Amino acid sequence: MSYVVLASVGGALAILVAVMLLRRPTRTVTATRPPAADLAFRRGWHATGEPPPDVSREVAWLWSAYHLEHTPAAHLQLFVTWSYAGLAGGLPVYVADVSVAAEGTDLSRYPGGGLVVTQLPAPHGGPVRVIRRPSGLLPVGAWRTGVPAFDDWYRVDAPAPGTAPHLLDRPIAAAMAARGDWNFSIHHNRLICLLTAPFTAPAQIESTVDTVSALAGMLPRPLHRR
Repeated sequence: MSYVVLASVGGALAILVAVMLLRRPTRTVTATRPPAADLAFRRGWHATGEPPPDVSREVAWLWSAYHLEHTPAAHLQLFVTWSYAGLAGGLPVYVADVSVAAEGTDLSRYPGGGLVVTQLPAPHGGPVRVIRRPSGLLPVGAWRTGVPAFDDWYRVDAPAPGTAPHLLDRPIAAAMAARGDWNFSIHHNRLICLLTAPFTAPAQIESTVDTVSALAGMLPRPLHRR
């Protein structure tokens, strides 16, 4: 008889616990707020989507040249975590965090990067790419800016002789060398800056956007051939 009573009590307790669990409020999972949300609100930026395809290709090139030390494979894909568009320094700007994936290749040990793309006042030619050499293995070009911090740590890829010296004068080279966490491409009418890791704080985003916008304003007029 005692076993029957205990079984009944145990069953009642199990039912009571089940009812209490069913009545517990459902936990609502809220989406993580992008670190640029407050900055975007203050500056009047709006949430947006992916960058244009030519920008995505340039970003993939910069990412691959820095992390993998070679040009990107055709199957490299760019994914946008969050993005905003608006104005900075009077020029259109696109700000985002991006990641990279490739089918059949494990890239999990490599981080994505913070991205700032600003429109230039005038269009330039083919891409002039400024790549930080993370391990010192990338070759150094013969052309030197005269800024040791830049010449020791950055490689410049330019489509034609004279293009890089025209665009990357000493003030611009010094400004680019002031931080060691970014890579650049001057591509047609855009200045593209890809950080070596994702953005970590609103202050970092704001300082990066302001510096890239200032650099865009510092670039000389395009070099035109006759």
